[in-house]
Amino acid sequence: MPVHPEAEEHLALPRNELRTRFDVKTTGRNPRVRVTGVAGVTTDDTHFKRLETELLEKNALLESVLENVDACIYTKDRQRRYTYANAKMAAVVGREPADLIGRTDEELVPADIAAGWRVLDDRVFETGEKQSGEEVSRSPDGELRHFWVVQIPQRDSRGEVTSLVGISTDFTKFYRLKEELARQATTDELTGTRNRRSLLETARKEFTRAVRYGHPLSVLMLDIDHFKRINDSHGHDVGDQVLKAVADAFRRELRDSDVLGRLGGEEFGIVLPNTGDEGAVAVAERLRARIDAMRLSGDWGGDITPKVSVGVACGQGASRIEDVIKRADQALYAAKAAGRNRVCTAAELAADADDPCLPVNPAA
Repeated sequence: MPVHPEAEEHLALPRNELRTRFDVKTTGRNPRVRVTGVAGVTTDDTHFKRLETELLEKNALLESVLENVDACIYTKDRQRRYTYANAKMAAVVGREPADLIGRTDEELVPADIAAGWRVLDDRVFETGEKQSGEEVSRSPDGELRHFWVVQIPQRDSRGEVTSLVGISTDFTKFYRLKEELARQATTDELTGTRNRRSLLETARKEFTRAVRYGHPLSVLMLDIDHFKRINDSHGHDVGDQVLKAVADAFRRELRDSDVLGRLGGEEFGIVLPNTGDEGAVAVAERLRARIDAMRLSGDWGGDITPKVSVGVACGQGASRIEDVIKRADQALYAAKAAGRNRVCTAAELAADADDPCLPVNPAA
C-alpha cells in the first residue's frame, strides 16, 4: 500500500472541535528493501491553520474593498514606481492595474500631468509626513478631471520611509459645481458680462495694480440711449435681446485684458488697464460707432437702432477707483445732456470746455 510522505489531516473531537494536524511519514525497509514499517511525525497545526484562514479571509476582504471603494488607491516606492494600483487608479491612465506595476507617472501620463502628481510624492519622502492636495488628470478622451489626494508614508522597522500609500478621490463634479456657483456669483445672467459687484471688485484690483506699477488706467461708463422707449414699444423681452446684442458688440471690440460689466438696467462699465486718456477716448468712440451702426431685426416688426452715450475718465492722479468711476459717470451724464449718442470725457469737463463731448453725425 503506498504511503504519502506528507499530508494534512482533520480530526473531529467532542463538542464539535475540529483539529488540524500535519503528518510527515516515511517507510522503514529491511536489507531486502522490503517495507517493514512506517515512521511518522505529527504536528498539531490547528492554530497556524486558523491564522492562515483568517489571513486569507482578511486579504480577500481587503482586496474587495480596494477594488470596489470609490477612490483610486495605489502604493509607490521611493523611486516613485507603482507597487500596487487598484482598477480605478489604472482607469485614470487608461491601463490595466498590472500595467502600472514598476512604472513611474512619467511613463504613463503626459509630462505636465506627471509633474503635478510628483509634487505630493516628493513632499511625502522629503518630510516623512502625510500630505494632501489637489491634482488634475486628463482622461483618455481628453477630459480634465480633478482629484483630492491624500498620501501616507510607510516605514520599515528602522523608521525609514520606504513607500507611500495614495488615496485619490475624483471630485470633478463638485469642482465644476463650485466653478459654476462662482461664475453665477460674478456674472450678469442676462448679458454674460460681469455683474456690478464683480466689476467693482475687479476695478479696485486693477486700480491698485496701476498705482503700484505706475501704469495708466481708464474707466468708461456707457448707457443705452432712450432704452425705456424700446421696452415701452416692444416689451421687456425685446429689451433683453437688445441688451444682449449691445453687450456682445462691446465684447467684440475689447481686449482680453479689458473688463466689461453691467452695472444695472441699461448701464455698463468698462475698465481699461494700461490705457490713458487718448486711448480710452479712441475705444469709447469705436464702441459708440459700432452700436450706432447696429440694425436689430426680429419678429417685433421694424428695425431697432440702439445708440449709446459714453463717459470717459482716466485714473491718473486719483486716490480711489470710486473717484474715477464717479468722474466717468459725470461725463456720461454730460454726454446725454449734450444730445446723446456721443462721447464725453471727464478731463474736458474739468477744463470747463464749451463742448466737452465729441460731436457726432447729427443724422445718427
